[in-house]
Amino acid sequence: MKSTRSLRWSTAAFLATCLLPSCISLWSRNPEPPPRLVGPPPETGTYTPVPAAETKPQPPSVKDSPAPQVPKESPPLVQEKPRVKIPTAVPVPGKEGVVFSPFNNKPVDVKGFASGTLVADPTFPLDQKKYFRVP
Repeated sequence: MKSTRSLRWSTAAFLATCLLPSCISLWSRNPEPPPRLVGPPPETGTYTPVPAAETKPQPPSVKDSPAPQVPKESPPLVQEKPRVKIPTAVPVPGKEGVVFSPFNNKPVDVKGFASGTLVADPTFPLDQKKYFRVP
């Protein structure tokens, strides 16, 4: 019983390692067309294959093609959110890194923030989301 099972496994392993790669290569290749012969065969009995002539597709004529259909305008699939204009703070004259809040004109320290950065106004709670840009 063991020898029969061993023989089956060795046969299956042989087929898998030897025959399967060649079958896969045959399936993945595009078949080549047979060579085209021109004129009578030579007297030696060998054929001279001639490469296939490349044919260019003819452009469709105006009479054959129907008029192009103009697609109807459809609404955009994604609706854009309206852009909210974010106000820019005004610098306090004579004080470096301090600006007036555009919401309540109170001075806010913005030292360490680059110009154009969005900053939350510390005089408002974060749930109200009052932001301004550093000038």
